[in-house]
Amino acid sequence: MQLAQAQLEGYFRSKNAEYLHQYRVGLRKVQSLVSRRLETASPLQKQLKKLIRQTNAQRDIDVLWLALKGKLGQQLKHCLAKTQWQHLKEKINQFRKCQRNQLMTKLQSNAQVQMRQHIQQLLNQAECRAVQTQTKHHQRDLHSLDDMQHQLVCAVQQLKANSSDAAFHQIRLLVKALRYRLIASECAKADVQMLKQLQTTLGYTQDLAVQQLLLRKLMKKLGVSQGKRRQVVKMLDKVLSKSRTYSRKQLQHYCQHRQAV
Repeated sequence: MQLAQAQLEGYFRSKNAEYLHQYRVGLRKVQSLVSRRLETASPLQKQLKKLIRQTNAQRDIDVLWLALKGKLGQQLKHCLAKTQWQHLKEKINQFRKCQRNQLMTKLQSNAQVQMRQHIQQLLNQAECRAVQTQTKHHQRDLHSLDDMQHQLVCAVQQLKANSSDAAFHQIRLLVKALRYRLIASECAKADVQMLKQLQTTLGYTQDLAVQQLLLRKLMKKLGVSQGKRRQVVKMLDKVLSKSRTYSRKQLQHYCQHRQAV
């Protein structure tokens, strides 16, 4: 939690989106630790989920803004008129900065500071209890990891090429949770590396889906013609379809690896 707090302080100082991303990563690692160490983790897990959830919207718009500076921006230039593209880009940046300021104000509020301090206190107490029950935790970890691996394999087997974005997103959450649990358990390093690559691939697919949704809303709000909006959505659909196909192949490869172990 202290590492996550350090990233948050860096975000307050610089407003750099990477600090917010690392803050979120830190919170997820704490979530994994809590799942391992606490018999009854529900209240603490809810607080951690709340901390992460409140940064979701800002992370989405930050990722979109970064994409607009790269390949996505080049593709949109070809789809939209120059004035439309410039106007869209300016409005997205204004929205990003406004939302960021609102988030920072919320994160610096007394209620949020006290919540993070309370979580740290609970974690310290959990660490003390964990030292006394280390063997018990190790045995529980092995069962939990087996269950998570089985859950992931089953989900991948049901995944189709035309499955919804929500289905891919749920598998991404499973991959993420399993990876952080393995890191906390300090085992199966080969699996951790494969899961990291899967998380990156699925994260890109999820980012594309979110970007498509955000652009649809923003283009409609800014008065971009229906024809142009359809053109942009069609372009993004092609990219998203390729990403889904690649993600599915990578997931199947991981499941084959697990079955061979």
